[in-house]
Amino acid sequence: AALADIHGSQAQVEEKGGRPNIGFWTNAQDWVSWRFKLGRGGRFEVTATVATPAQSSKFEVAVGAQNLTAQVEKTGSYETFKTVKLGEVRLEQGTHELSIKPVRGQWQAINLRAVVLKPVD
Repeated sequence: AALADIHGSQAQVEEKGGRPNIGFWTNAQDWVSWRFKLGRGGRFEVTATVATPAQSSKFEVAVGAQNLTAQVEKTGSYETFKTVKLGEVRLEQGTHELSIKPVRGQWQAINLRAVVLKPVD
């Protein structure tokens, strides 16, 4: 979370339990992104560590031309973080940008601690 580029007016980095997360993300027009470099291409499982008291919240994860629509369910509170699988992407070696943008009308506030791409193959 601390390495994210935050785009918008309300979302910001805060700490919960001594660890950074993106909180105060109540505006569906705010979004976050990360630039990263892969030394090796392949398939990657995308997970996110989130917390929300909302029944559900929907957002889009974009990496290059690939989009995943993800929905997270209630974790109990803004302090109760759970890691959820969002899907898989195939990426080539090189520099990429990953962004997370709320789906308007289906977005409820979340706290986002981390997004991880784990090699599948």
